[in-house]
Amino acid sequence: MIGFDFIQDLALVMLIAAAAAWVCQRMGVPGVVGYITAGILIGPLAGPHALVSDSGRIQSLAQIGLVFLIFNIGQRVRLQRLKRVGLPLILATAGMAALVLVGCRALGATLGWPAMHSLVLAGMLMVSSTAVLSKSLRQANATHSGFGQTALTVTTLDDLVAVGMLTVLASVAQAGQTGALLVFGSIIQLKAVMVTMAIGGLLLVPSVLKRLGRGVASEVRSLVAVGLLLAMALLSARAGFSAALGAFLLGSIMSSTDRIGPVERVLEGICEVLAPVFFVAMGMLFEFKALATTWPLLLGVFGLAVVWRAVAATAALLLAGQPIKEASRAAMCLTPIGEFSLIIALTGVQGGLVPASFYGLAIGVCLLTALTTPMLIRKSEALSEYLEQKQPEFLRQGIGFYHEWIERLKHRRQSSLLWKLAAPQLVQMTCLILFVSGLVIFAKPLYRLAEKWLGTDWPAAGGLPGVFWFGFGLLLLGPLLALWRNVETVALLCAEAAAAGRSKRAEAQFFFERLVKGAALVAILVWLAALFPYGTLPAWEVAGLTA
Repeated sequence: MIGFDFIQDLALVMLIAAAAAWVCQRMGVPGVVGYITAGILIGPLAGPHALVSDSGRIQSLAQIGLVFLIFNIGQRVRLQRLKRVGLPLILATAGMAALVLVGCRALGATLGWPAMHSLVLAGMLMVSSTAVLSKSLRQANATHSGFGQTALTVTTLDDLVAVGMLTVLASVAQAGQTGALLVFGSIIQLKAVMVTMAIGGLLLVPSVLKRLGRGVASEVRSLVAVGLLLAMALLSARAGFSAALGAFLLGSIMSSTDRIGPVERVLEGICEVLAPVFFVAMGMLFEFKALATTWPLLLGVFGLAVVWRAVAATAALLLAGQPIKEASRAAMCLTPIGEFSLIIALTGVQGGLVPASFYGLAIGVCLLTALTTPMLIRKSEALSEYLEQKQPEFLRQGIGFYHEWIERLKHRRQSSLLWKLAAPQLVQMTCLILFVSGLVIFAKPLYRLAEKWLGTDWPAAGGLPGVFWFGFGLLLLGPLLALWRNVETVALLCAEAAAAGRSKRAEAQFFFERLVKGAALVAILVWLAALFPYGTLPAWEVAGLTA
């Protein structure tokens, strides 16, 4: 009977998951590694001796486990906490995501990948695993350390980035297109859906929980909470986005109420049971045969996840005002990828955006980073001290002046006057950035249109790319020059404020002005590199941009 077959498979999955978790606990390895490994060993792709022959039944239950897992993650993103995080760490998270995107696009351009392949890879590597990081920090007794708290805060903000990436990829996959116009439209739709569901949830959920708290049996409260969770996930899926969006939003909303206690304990219990089933089911989709051809790429992506993500996180946290030692230690904690990365990879594969090998990459990198993260955390102090000692003197002085400048701007009484003077330039810069971003996003569709009308050999053999991008560069030149003039004005104002009261004011003002301009130039280059359509450029231009 089908019912007994399902009970048999589920019992087997849970017992093996429990055994794997126990072994991982004894070895000091995150439990996620054990769950995924168990799925690989017992799944139908493991060979003729697979213990679970029909993974479809488990996959259905895993979808429910996914909803509860993402709900549990959303509960950690409290709306009140986001207000206390502060702008620097929010900007650092965004900057880290942008740098990871640049690295993945450069790798994709080097390998000749389509743009969507690079985007899915970036989505996989943008996000840290909260489960692996929390477990590794607890084992190292570093949960309450400065760098540990910074890493936990950033990985919480990473979850917001992951939800956005997952939802955009899901909507693009559903539409079956990958054009810039569709991606832009998906982002607008995503914002509309999130705002609508968030407002509806904030109006409905607190009042429902308040009414349920008045003499209502605990099982009724639990049933209503589970029903609301599944309903929000269903609404999100019906709107054309991932069910994870609704689960994440409801978790964040419910965590912000003061009547969640009893219900939260029930939902956490369900999550503890079903979340391992989700990870085991993810492992069942992994195929060992694919490693025969993809292992070099797997090692390369693993290196990108560890090295480039650590570099990106260090740079972003330094710009946010963190000391280099704390920034580098926190960055080493942020290397593991996990639950969201697997979901993003699976969404890309099932939506036809990337080949099936990408899911194997996600599984392999997830396991490797989960194994190396505890070691990196243990060695982070020695590695950060080594980096601090080996950094060039000019870099040490530059970082010191930059951090001192940030602190002076925070505490300076005249800062309100500074922002009043800089506000018009900042507004103009925002408008120019949005305008140039729009031009770059629509450059590829415009090029395809010109290619369709004129052909690639206009006005000479292979001449269209050069002519088009020369003209497009001239079009961008005007707004970019206007943007740079505003940057110069803001840099001058900031330098004057930072150098006030110093003995060598002229030298300090000159240094701070150059420092702000240099940081702005790097930010502009990263921004343009993240948006530029490499696929339509001639090969020699791609090599020049990625070098």
